[in-house]
Order: sequence, then C-alpha cells, then structure tokens
Amino acid sequence: MPHVAINTAVICVSGVFAEGFFTGTIDEAMATKAMIDMSQRTIVVADRSKFDILAFARVAELRRVHYLVTDAMPDHALRIALDDAEVEIVICNPNEASRVPADKLS
Repeated sequence: MPHVAINTAVICVSGVFAEGFFTGTIDEAMATKAMIDMSQRTIVVADRSKFDILAFARVAELRRVHYLVTDAMPDHALRIALDDAEVEIVICNPNEASRVPADKLS
C-alpha cells in the first residue's frame, strides 16, 4: 500500500468494546487499520448501538483513537476503559451536548 499523509482519519465501526474498535469484514478491517496507522489523529463515530459489540475483526486498540463521537455516554465499564486509554468522548445529542475545545482541533 502506498504511503499517504493523513492528518485526521474519521472512521465508523461496527463495535466498541473494552478490547478495542471492531468491524464486520476483514477487507474493511484492513483498510480501516491502514488509515489509522497513517493518520496523526483518529476520530471514531459510533452510536450507542455499537457499545459492547464484539464484531469480527479488531481495527484498533482503544489507545489508538483520540476521539469517540457518539450519541450517548457509554456504560460505566466501557467508559472506564475509554478513559484509561485517554479517548475523549464527544456526545452529539441535543440532550447531552458536548464539544471539543477549539485548541484540540488544530
């Protein structure tokens, strides 16, 4: 695979589990992992239905991701795992609004 320069990779996953981020197919996993490996920063987008789902292939350990953008706060155990991995959780829900400080976006 050719080397490319990626500032920020924004990816979707099939599952968010304490052991990492997962997807449903090997081809998708390989492409997603390559994007993460080449990026300076990774943002995962996953709604609450993906929490505690262990899908077919792991694309990254939690510590490889900088932000999790979601619609609800994960349960206690998953939240602790994400905190331990220093993944910042960004809630995009009108009832649970949060935002990333501008200095973290540059």
